Amino acid sequence: MEVDVPRARALVAWQVELLGAYRWLADARLARVHVDGIWERLPASWRSALDGTRLAELACLSCAAADPPPRTWPLSLLAFVAACRAASPSRVPAPTALTAPLGAPPGIPRALRYGVRPKKAHEVAVLAPLVARLATELGGSAPLLVVDVGAGQGHLSALVAHAHGLQCVALDGDGALVHAGRQREHTKQRMLARAARREAGARAGTGRVELGECLLEPGVDPAVFHAAVAAASGGERECVLVGLHTCGDLAPTCLRLAKNSARVRAIICIGCCYHRCSDDGGRADGARDAPGGACEACAASAPPADGAPGAPRGFPMSAHVRALGARGALGRAARGLACHEAERYAARLRAAGEPGADGAAVRAQLRLQGWRAALEAVVDALELWPTASAARRAHSLRLARTPECTASVSFDAYARAALHESLGSDGADASAARAAIARAAPLADAWARVVCVAALQQALALVAEGLLACDRLLFVAQPAAEGARQAADEARAGAARARALGAEGMATGVRVDGDGDDDEWSARLLPLFEPTISPRTLTIVAVRRRAPHAEALARAPREQPARDDDLRPQPRGAARARGAHGGTVHVGRMWTRVPQTGGRDARPSSRSSAASSSSAASSSAAFDDDNDGSAREQLVDVIQSR
Repeated sequence: MEVDVPRARALVAWQVELLGAYRWLADARLARVHVDGIWERLPASWRSALDGTRLAELACLSCAAADPPPRTWPLSLLAFVAACRAASPSRVPAPTALTAPLGAPPGIPRALRYGVRPKKAHEVAVLAPLVARLATELGGSAPLLVVDVGAGQGHLSALVAHAHGLQCVALDGDGALVHAGRQREHTKQRMLARAARREAGARAGTGRVELGECLLEPGVDPAVFHAAVAAASGGERECVLVGLHTCGDLAPTCLRLAKNSARVRAIICIGCCYHRCSDDGGRADGARDAPGGACEACAASAPPADGAPGAPRGFPMSAHVRALGARGALGRAARGLACHEAERYAARLRAAGEPGADGAAVRAQLRLQGWRAALEAVVDALELWPTASAARRAHSLRLARTPECTASVSFDAYARAALHESLGSDGADASAARAAIARAAPLADAWARVVCVAALQQALALVAEGLLACDRLLFVAQPAAEGARQAADEARAGAARARALGAEGMATGVRVDGDGDDDEWSARLLPLFEPTISPRTLTIVAVRRRAPHAEALARAPREQPARDDDLRPQPRGAARARGAHGGTVHVGRMWTRVPQTGGRDARPSSRSSAASSSSAASSSAAFDDDNDGSAREQLVDVIQSR
């Protein structure tokens, strides 16, 4: 089911209440369940019920699972499950006014499947028809340019270009990926040409893909983005911006670019790696334990460095969630929890209840998850942190990938092997280590309790992801006046962070590009992919509804004559933002010119294409229809405040 703006506001209210009541559970680290006493913090009735629950029955705790919970559970636990399901956006793809005309995803030609993994093939097969529809209908007789941000090797752009005949620009900040993508594109073109010669009536793709290197940092000047697009495409054109699994702060950056640039007519944004988003605390947090839903590139890379003091933050984005203050905050652990794969974890729990070797292998892996928490108690007792971290984690991962080893190894052997290097380097007494391992043996035997806590966290994982997605949806759809106030607040916050870090005098300006502020956006949040294949399925689709003078603004020069008051130095630490239609943002002794979008320099344009207007109207109609589906019952009242 689609989520529109009113529905998103209602969901945010439920999500904030639920995450606030169980913040201690959402922020808990599984490795420290025993050390931090997380199991003991659960209500006694919950502990009693979960201790007697089979592993397969725990799958119902996932919001994505349709399994009914056991009726023997206490009412407060049943209410928790129901509240989590009600506060989470639907993750099951279903035909909507926007996607129903597309039908089933078409097959990908063999040439375009070259070098594409099954997961990526599913994503591009589903997303490409939607991108092509927006670019064609909004552009009318001249389809819009498709700009794929964070494109990697350009698999999505290749399918949109060659299967739908559109011009695409694929941008990525990694030069090695861009180079590999160019080579792969040449190979695909040769394969398409051979297929066209071999098959009667077949034709090679008529579209074109241009790959370019462009690193989009938070707070990037939209002129930098448009310059990279123009260099790759051969000129400035209106475009549809697409971000398929934009990691960390790249998704908020794309949304800000779309809002602040009149040349972007529509955006499709699918975020991932929320643990790498920066927050109002001033840093982009990398999880110490890579979440299961993190993409391979982010999981393999080092945690990001702190962002620039004045750069916009990745969460919260919208004025609505920002106004909630601490109530709407998501810490590092909660954002990492939002990256988890609830459907896949539920499938593992169901498989653990199966007889035979397959079920035994899954149970051994889940048991290892519990042993990892018991091992943390040993490390804490021996005061080995953090020297044992690398060896312990590496050994845990090695055992988890070898089911025959985990089925036969004992906890004593597991702990000794995991701590061997650290005990040797620290010179710890062997007898003390044996005693600590023996004391942790009862915790290792209670490994199922750690799995229960993990299942409860999966129920909150999709609530946390829903809050992040709804915040981004509300940011795209928020009026220009709220955006101007938020820009001023971000400028003041940037100045405060700069002073706190002793960064006086450095360039901490916040770019506020006002050329698109007069336009309104129609936005929806919908599940696009099959979550068992691609867990990050929540997709923001937004279309710009043009203001009367928008066509003139899209073609007007970006720079305006400087005025004296724009160039007047401001006191150190001062910050101001002028109006919703542009101005200058001053922080410290650095100022940034902001284009004016109204006043005497902007002239309404009477030139407009009738075909383009009718196509844009038909595409926007899918967003403007009220959602008449019956809303799920509000279950905030049954949330049990602990």
